[in-house]
Amino acid sequence: MLMDGSLRAMAMLRMVPDADAMREILAFMNSLSPPDPLRFWVAAAAPGWKHPDLDAFLRSCVTSGRTDVAEAGNLAQIGKYKKWNPL
Repeated sequence: MLMDGSLRAMAMLRMVPDADAMREILAFMNSLSPPDPLRFWVAAAAPGWKHPDLDAFLRSCVTSGRTDVAEAGNLAQIGKYKKWNPL
């Protein structure tokens, strides 16, 4: 729950972490299965991110099988934020 809340806050605030933090976040996300719901919030936060590992992560989101993760991944690939309503 702590991880979910932290990632949700990053997305809602459109936070852009430094390169080292991005690398760690993306490495952890890539260790999760593609349909894992935690991946949604990172994809939702990612439109403003620039990192070499980001493209592969977003491609895996698009093919995750979850429509919310796929939509967030698609939007992040084109650099567009969306006001998500998770409730």
